Amino acid sequence: FLRIIKLNITGIIDWEWAGSYPCSEEYFLSYFGDADLKPYFYEQLELLNIETPRTIKNFHFIQLLYDLKSNIAPWFLRELANPDQQNDLVQLKLNESKTIVKQIVDELKTYSGTMPIA
Repeated sequence: FLRIIKLNITGIIDWEWAGSYPCSEEYFLSYFGDADLKPYFYEQLELLNIETPRTIKNFHFIQLLYDLKSNIAPWFLRELANPDQQNDLVQLKLNESKTIVKQIVDELKTYSGTMPIA
């Protein structure tokens, strides 16, 4: 028995950008607002029982690891229109990333043997 069904494509999902992330990841990727508004923003979310960086366990440590990953492989450099013609800017950004990585590694050394587990 063969049943023929007519299907219509009603949408296409880009799975690379779809989905949900852990709460901490959502903050890394989505909130770049005014620093003066952050406390108010967090307070309002917390009133709704939504976790914020102030309530997520080990958030600072998780942030360090996220920043380390982002600066070891600074993919944001690919957004430069023509890296060959902006070599000074690329080098400046690479040096900034190198400095950030060194600072993070130095801070992570202070966790020696006591790194929190999420």
